[in-house]
Amino acid sequence: MTQLDSVTVYSAYATPINQDKTASSVTVLTEKDFAARNATYVSDVLKTVPGVAIGQQGGRGTLTSLFLRGAESRHTAVVIDGVKVNPINIGNFDFGGLPISNIERIEVLRGEQSALWGSSAMGGVVYITTKSGLYKEKPFNAEVDLGLGSNNTRDASATLSGFHNGFYYALHGDSHRTKGISALSKNHFSYTTETGSEVKTGGASERDGFHRDNGSLRLGYDLGNKGVEVLAAQSSQTVHIDGYNSDVSGEYSRTRNQTFKLGGYWGNEQELLKHQANISQFNSKATHFGSNARYSNEKQLNANYQLDVNFDREGEVTQAVSLLTDYAKTRYTSDKYLREKTLSEKSAALEYRLFTEQDHSFSISGRYTDNSQFKNSITGRISGAYRLSPNLCSDRLLLELAEPQQIRAMSPYSQKPLMMLDKLNTDKPTVEPELTALLPYADSTILLNETFYPQLTARLKQLGFKLVALNDSPQTPEQLFTLILQLGELTQNQAKAEKLVERLRLQKIPLKQPLAETLILSETGMIEPHFPQYQTLLHLLGLSPLKSDLTPQNFSLEKLLLAQPKQLLFLTDNQSYNNQAELLKHPALQKIWQKMSQNPPLVLPMKYTYCFDHGVWQGIQLMHKLTP
Repeated sequence: MTQLDSVTVYSAYATPINQDKTASSVTVLTEKDFAARNATYVSDVLKTVPGVAIGQQGGRGTLTSLFLRGAESRHTAVVIDGVKVNPINIGNFDFGGLPISNIERIEVLRGEQSALWGSSAMGGVVYITTKSGLYKEKPFNAEVDLGLGSNNTRDASATLSGFHNGFYYALHGDSHRTKGISALSKNHFSYTTETGSEVKTGGASERDGFHRDNGSLRLGYDLGNKGVEVLAAQSSQTVHIDGYNSDVSGEYSRTRNQTFKLGGYWGNEQELLKHQANISQFNSKATHFGSNARYSNEKQLNANYQLDVNFDREGEVTQAVSLLTDYAKTRYTSDKYLREKTLSEKSAALEYRLFTEQDHSFSISGRYTDNSQFKNSITGRISGAYRLSPNLCSDRLLLELAEPQQIRAMSPYSQKPLMMLDKLNTDKPTVEPELTALLPYADSTILLNETFYPQLTARLKQLGFKLVALNDSPQTPEQLFTLILQLGELTQNQAKAEKLVERLRLQKIPLKQPLAETLILSETGMIEPHFPQYQTLLHLLGLSPLKSDLTPQNFSLEKLLLAQPKQLLFLTDNQSYNNQAELLKHPALQKIWQKMSQNPPLVLPMKYTYCFDHGVWQGIQLMHKLTP
């Protein structure tokens, strides 16, 4: 039986943990996700993550800031290979020009994480891991990528990596060049501010060229219960920039970054004690040439030690305590603005964790920080997760109702093996699974959506497969309940299925606001009535959306302005994100958002293509409480 790998999260707790057990909201992206998004830079990937907004001042290499859940950019900690890289002078990390070619995985941890990561993590953490070679199956692997584009754009990268008898290595280099575009228009613009002063801009234009070179080397030795690693990386970047209202072809900035890290560990999560220690240094030199020439240099030294005490390592409940100590010293020098600044910080943190086999979790952590510039502080955090309900999708329902030995096949949309066949998006019903992939399950009962797979269904019947046709894209509550009962009967668990249906029937919460005053939007625009997952949701909530698709060709501003809704329900489904979502920034909609300042829009998560999860019910309960 083929089983999908579980997803491990490294940033949510002091030790790695399975994503199903985390109480924090976290998105994990790997190289497969980078390829699916056709990304060149890290910012290209991050802009697709829920809760993340990316602001960029121009073309490639220009200042690119990340805003997590509306927090300031400097309130998100950025960690690359365990090294914090937020600059001391402004606090916010510049993602401009950071390429994806050497990145192995990215974690975006949303919400306050100061107890574990310090004061810079009030909004969350972006945890980036570069390629290491540790998980390679062969001692020698080579990757080469070349790219050409408009504006004389050229990209090239190469990676050599491998693993053998505990030793691993990764050598990487990449180069990026482009003539760029101009962020300043040739046309003159002027406007009057609220204070009455007139501002003029434009009137000059020149290309903003960009080039960046990166190189890194990682060497390590890992035996599973002890290991050591050394990392060295360097980058050099030059960006030509536009001035405010003049032709400034000589304006450009050059940045050079260097990172060195030495770390090791002794013990693992299956032993009583595990020790970890790291020392790192991050140097950043920036020079701006032109009318406002300036220079700055920043050196960050960091040393930390972590002790994990793992008790109750086996059984239904596992518990652990981690002690973390950290020392950081940063020196910043510049010929302008902050001439010289030295900051030191000593901190100690303690975290207690409890996990169960049912993916319930509880943790409590506290941190004491002794800062040379600010007052000493104590921060704390309590988090927990209790899995109350299954997600309302056929594959998750099957996991809820079936015994483990009843499940054989799998779906790439789930983290566990399934008896359910892979399902497809509604706009791709013609693509069918390969028949050869089903041959190992010839002795199993196969659950199949006959509407989506008519040819495959006919072929399986001809071959004598045991086949059960299911409507796994329910469009009404009754169809959803029928699916639950049918799965309960197939798995000989009718009683549990009936209780689940009864519970869901009782969870419909009436809204206090009249339906006519509720505007429903999704990331693809207005609610599109032909999408089955939206139909099911709206029926269960008893809502009627405005029957108008939000598209460039059919955008009824008059209808929106006349509606003046008092309540906004915003459905977010990153899997369905497309360019129509940009229409949500239209000035007409912005006026509506402003009028809703007393009752802000409510965002409900939509995780799956066909149906919605328990988070919808929690969101509706929240909206019910907030509605005046």
